[in-house]
Amino acid sequence: MAAESISIGCGSADAAERIDWPVELANSGLVSYMGFDALAERTLAFAHARKMADPKLGYNEHLPRTIPGFAPFVSRGGKIVTNQGGANPGSAGELIVNELRRLGYSGIKVGIVHGDDCLETVLAQDIQLPEIGSSVRELGDRLVGAYAYIGAEPVVECLEQGADWVIGGRLADPSCYVGPICHELGWSLDDWQRVGVATAAGHLLECGQHVTGGNFNDPGKRMFTGMERLGFPYATVDQDLNIVVSKLPGTGGGVTKDTVIAQLSYEVHDPARYLTPDVTADFQNAEVEDLGDDRVRVTGITGTRRPDMLKVLVGVDWGYRVIGYTNLGGPNCLARARMVEEVLRKRFEQYGDAIHATHFGYVGYNALYGDALTTAEPAEVQVRASLLVRDKEVADAVAEEVGKQAVWITVGQGGTGLIQNSRHIAPTPIYLPRDQFKLTAEIVTV
Repeated sequence: MAAESISIGCGSADAAERIDWPVELANSGLVSYMGFDALAERTLAFAHARKMADPKLGYNEHLPRTIPGFAPFVSRGGKIVTNQGGANPGSAGELIVNELRRLGYSGIKVGIVHGDDCLETVLAQDIQLPEIGSSVRELGDRLVGAYAYIGAEPVVECLEQGADWVIGGRLADPSCYVGPICHELGWSLDDWQRVGVATAAGHLLECGQHVTGGNFNDPGKRMFTGMERLGFPYATVDQDLNIVVSKLPGTGGGVTKDTVIAQLSYEVHDPARYLTPDVTADFQNAEVEDLGDDRVRVTGITGTRRPDMLKVLVGVDWGYRVIGYTNLGGPNCLARARMVEEVLRKRFEQYGDAIHATHFGYVGYNALYGDALTTAEPAEVQVRASLLVRDKEVADAVAEEVGKQAVWITVGQGGTGLIQNSRHIAPTPIYLPRDQFKLTAEIVTV
């Protein structure tokens, strides 16, 4: 029998999320589910790189500490849905099972979602990659993976089979919440209005502390208190299509009409057609009502048929990324920063086509907005050099240029240093028909 409502909390909003505050929410008794979104284009690229180094890796690096933190919640009947499987949900599921057994738990069912990996399909069709102007076969061994944004279908399948802890790879951010909501409330995944409501709830929670004021404060204009202990959000969704967003009582920040509106519109290209693997959600007629006491109700959400195509991230090995910096300060520091750039660019000329991208930014002057918001001469500036290099030998040589060569022209100005010299895997998007994917649910009992 379908539940009248479901209460679901946010467990993570990024790959390196802290776990103490979400554990507090899980243990509060206010939620029966926790959703964990731990992926973005960049973090999935990092997962590609880890899997290349070790085929048993590629899942979220913080999963090992998540398991003991939330195992008590699951043992008490709570349920978790997460995309912490990253590029390797199979190994992630195995890790959860083995760790739960090691901790002495038994009877817990772990659901593992498979099918987002579509590398063989992409290769077989020699798909064109518009952003980089080549096909996948032309990339040769630089092609390292291809993963589709998948929806809530396999999550619901896992839950219907009794799974307590569901882990997948590139489950779309809101789908980690859509699955539990639709499962508990008995909503069909082709009931577009209801799936739209579930998607809106997921979208409000997926960025975690955004909706509790985390990116809302502007000193002197609008401020919440208690930001040193910012609350994690949860939402209640009911059969009348109401979403009520709140946070753990006694925590900092706030859930207000303004924070909810800000998050509802966050990263939504078109509020009338927010495309996800589950639905084309429609937020344009949303009504947001502040109920007081950090409780905000959202109604008026609907949706239409889901897209026929799924977005796929194709991982490309670009070689190595070298990032270095040089600090300068005092009168005329901007001119001296430009001199550092000029010197380094001339030093880079000897490496020719081995360097296939170079970018300089002046942190404190134009690093975020280019020339759009430049101001008067700064008191200090940091030159940031970022390069993509094809092979390790050249990357090491360029790193030395960035880290040491400029020292002689910046002595006494705060120094220079190397930030990073690492493998660079970056994604590029394509779209494939959803009927080319076979999504499956595997259940393993601890």
